[in-house]
Amino acid sequence: MFPQAVRAGGASQAAGQRTGGTVLVVFGQHANAAGDADSAHVSSGYLSLYLLRQEGKQWKLVRRHDNVASLGSSGNIGELRWIELAAGKPGIAMLHGGVWQGYAITMLSLFDPAAAQVRDLAGAIRVQSDNEGACGPSTKKCWQADAAWRFEPAATASGYDDLVLTFTGEERTARSAPASPDRNEDVDRETRPLNGNARYVYEHGAYHLREGVNPVPGI
Repeated sequence: MFPQAVRAGGASQAAGQRTGGTVLVVFGQHANAAGDADSAHVSSGYLSLYLLRQEGKQWKLVRRHDNVASLGSSGNIGELRWIELAAGKPGIAMLHGGVWQGYAITMLSLFDPAAAQVRDLAGAIRVQSDNEGACGPSTKKCWQADAAWRFEPAATASGYDDLVLTFTGEERTARSAPASPDRNEDVDRETRPLNGNARYVYEHGAYHLREGVNPVPGI
């Protein structure tokens, strides 16, 4: 449930070249009774979108979408990128996640600001993770994985382009337990590549994995 009190943490805007409108993106976070930011490490930020149109010297609010998603950690919704979900369809990509005790993850969420009901079209697809900050000499499993992502024309008329990911990385698993009780010596490891490709297709109201595998581990 979204909090009743949020504190505006920042804003970004992009002009709609084809419609003449502007999208104002605002992020908020938990606030205390005094209105000051009060987010913990586990607290997400809140994404809101406002569609504006300039009429003379004033701006008119055409449509508002408050708190459409909770993203990220420490009250930060992550990195915003302006994209095209398809020809003539501007969109918003959010890269969000966090770091917890040496484990890091980044997820991709997609939004269409022109939709009547704005929601996450991608459902937070994993595009990066690692445990390099927690990987010691005898840690059982260590990994790092990243995905480059792009859009390609859809094979069928779905309303949005296909999302294609190319993965690189590796997983290093200990072949045996350390011999000493202090577990500080290096152990022999088996390395498995985390490479490949995946294609997500928009259907039934969301992006779904159609081809390949997403090898990015969760945390």
